[in-house]
Amino acid sequence: MNRSRLVNLIGIAIGVAGIAFVTRRIIRDRDAIADAMASADLGWLVVGGVAGGIAMALIGVNWLLILRHAGAAGRPARRAAGAV
Repeated sequence: MNRSRLVNLIGIAIGVAGIAFVTRRIIRDRDAIADAMASADLGWLVVGGVAGGIAMALIGVNWLLILRHAGAAGRPARRAAGAV
Protein backbone atom coordinates (compact mmCIF):
# COMPACT_ATOMS: atom_id res chain seq x y z
CA MET A 1 0.00 0.00 0.00
CA ASN A 2 1.48 3.33 -1.02
CA ARG A 3 1.46 6.44 1.11
CA SER A 4 -1.22 8.24 -0.92
CA ARG A 5 -3.67 5.38 -0.47
CA LEU A 6 -2.92 5.21 3.26
CA VAL A 7 -3.53 8.95 3.65
CA ASN A 8 -6.84 8.60 1.79
CA LEU A 9 -7.93 5.71 4.01
CA ILE A 10 -7.02 7.66 7.14
CA GLY A 11 -9.05 10.62 5.86
CA ILE A 12 -12.03 8.37 5.16
CA ALA A 13 -11.74 6.83 8.64
CA ILE A 14 -11.69 10.30 10.24
CA GLY A 15 -14.75 11.31 8.21
CA VAL A 16 -16.67 8.17 9.18
CA ALA A 17 -15.74 8.68 12.85
CA GLY A 18 -16.98 12.28 12.68
CA ILE A 19 -20.28 11.25 11.12
CA ALA A 20 -20.70 8.52 13.75
CA PHE A 21 -20.00 11.01 16.55
CA VAL A 22 -22.53 13.54 15.26
CA THR A 23 -25.15 10.85 14.63
CA ARG A 24 -24.70 9.51 18.16
CA ARG A 25 -25.11 13.00 19.63
CA ILE A 26 -28.25 13.66 17.56
CA ILE A 27 -29.79 10.38 18.69
CA ARG A 28 -28.86 11.06 22.32
CA ASP A 29 -30.24 14.63 22.29
CA ARG A 30 -33.20 14.05 19.97
CA ASP A 31 -35.79 15.26 22.50
CA ALA A 32 -34.00 18.57 23.09
CA ILE A 33 -33.47 18.95 19.34
CA ALA A 34 -37.16 18.26 18.66
CA ASP A 35 -38.19 20.87 21.25
CA ALA A 36 -35.83 23.45 19.78
CA MET A 37 -36.99 22.75 16.22
CA ALA A 38 -40.67 22.94 17.25
CA SER A 39 -40.20 26.44 18.63
CA ALA A 40 -37.91 27.65 15.80
CA ASP A 41 -39.04 30.09 13.15
CA LEU A 42 -38.83 28.50 9.69
CA GLY A 43 -37.65 31.74 8.10
CA TRP A 44 -34.62 31.97 10.39
CA LEU A 45 -33.82 28.31 9.77
CA VAL A 46 -33.76 28.99 6.02
CA VAL A 47 -31.64 32.11 6.49
CA GLY A 48 -29.20 30.14 8.66
CA GLY A 49 -29.00 27.29 6.15
CA VAL A 50 -28.37 29.63 3.22
CA ALA A 51 -25.78 31.62 5.19
CA GLY A 52 -24.04 28.39 6.20
CA GLY A 53 -23.98 27.14 2.61
CA ILE A 54 -22.55 30.42 1.34
CA ALA A 55 -19.91 30.42 4.09
CA MET A 56 -18.83 26.85 3.23
CA ALA A 57 -18.65 27.70 -0.47
CA LEU A 58 -16.49 30.74 0.28
CA ILE A 59 -14.17 28.60 2.41
CA GLY A 60 -13.80 26.21 -0.53
CA VAL A 61 -13.06 29.06 -2.94
CA ASN A 62 -10.53 30.44 -0.47
CA TRP A 63 -8.74 27.07 -0.36
CA LEU A 64 -8.64 26.91 -4.16
CA LEU A 65 -7.09 30.38 -4.28
CA ILE A 66 -4.54 29.42 -1.63
CA LEU A 67 -3.61 26.24 -3.51
CA ARG A 68 -3.32 28.11 -6.80
CA HIS A 69 -1.14 30.77 -5.16
CA ALA A 70 1.05 28.02 -3.67
CA GLY A 71 1.61 26.60 -7.15
CA ALA A 72 -0.78 23.66 -7.24
CA ALA A 73 -1.31 22.57 -10.83
CA GLY A 74 -4.68 21.89 -12.40
CA ARG A 75 -8.07 22.08 -10.81
CA PRO A 76 -8.12 20.13 -7.51
CA ALA A 77 -11.92 20.13 -7.34
CA ARG A 78 -12.19 18.27 -10.65
CA ARG A 79 -9.57 15.71 -9.66
CA ALA A 80 -11.26 15.13 -6.30
CA ALA A 81 -14.62 14.62 -8.00
CA GLY A 82 -13.14 11.91 -10.21
CA ALA A 83 -13.29 13.82 -13.51
CA VAL A 84 -9.79 13.21 -14.82
